[in-house]
Amino acid sequence: MAFYNETLVTIPDDEGVHVKSAGAKSEKYVYKYVRYFRNAEGKPRNQAKAIGKYDADSGKMFPNRYYFELYQIDTSMPDVDVWSYGYSYIVTKVCRDMGLYDCLSNTFGEQRAMDIIIMAAYMIREGGVMDAIDDWIQNNYFPNYNRLLTSQSTSKIFASLASGKLNDFFTDWVKTSMGTGTVCYDVTSVSSYAQQMVSVERGYNRDGENLSQFNLGMFCDEKSKTPLYYKNHHLQNGANSLLCGETTQFTAV
Repeated sequence: MAFYNETLVTIPDDEGVHVKSAGAKSEKYVYKYVRYFRNAEGKPRNQAKAIGKYDADSGKMFPNRYYFELYQIDTSMPDVDVWSYGYSYIVTKVCRDMGLYDCLSNTFGEQRAMDIIIMAAYMIREGGVMDAIDDWIQNNYFPNYNRLLTSQSTSKIFASLASGKLNDFFTDWVKTSMGTGTVCYDVTSVSSYAQQMVSVERGYNRDGENLSQFNLGMFCDEKSKTPLYYKNHHLQNGANSLLCGETTQFTAV
């Protein structure tokens, strides 16, 4: 995260400010609740944003830019000018060169396309947990991108990717990325601790885990090894019906 590491400030003593561990290294950060709401079931929920990194030695924090914006404080310091750019440059260039950015933009719009690319880049680099994506974004430079994604906002983005839009994307993506050679298909099962996912069911677990699971089928271009299309199915459908059903849908695209 882009912190002002030369300056320590007192942690604000107001409602909603708290310290918690985040990220793979379980480092401590200072957060502030910025929104309180109730979900569809009427249960109270909240949304928090990081305002600094906790310093255990002093009991203070290294602030980030959001701290100064939230409390309307003049930084009186030059902006942070050291960013990581190698990985983000490669990700952006590859997505543009292979036509992925254009396909995402055609379906979801340019802003959402970059949201999706950055979320995917973070998952590849750091793992699937979104708790520290805001820290990561503020330390990695993506040209012309000034949004700050959080675990809460990424959840909303995932939820907004409706099946109809996904089908539109895959239609465009297959036309863009599929070569003239052979298309390969494979199916695997993924174990899950989820209790409420409708696609997760009990069945034969080849890894011997006492967990529910779901089937994931994927098509790839044999020559370029580029993924073309994927779909997850109930276990009750079976691998054979998944193959037949998705092959029909895929060839129709």
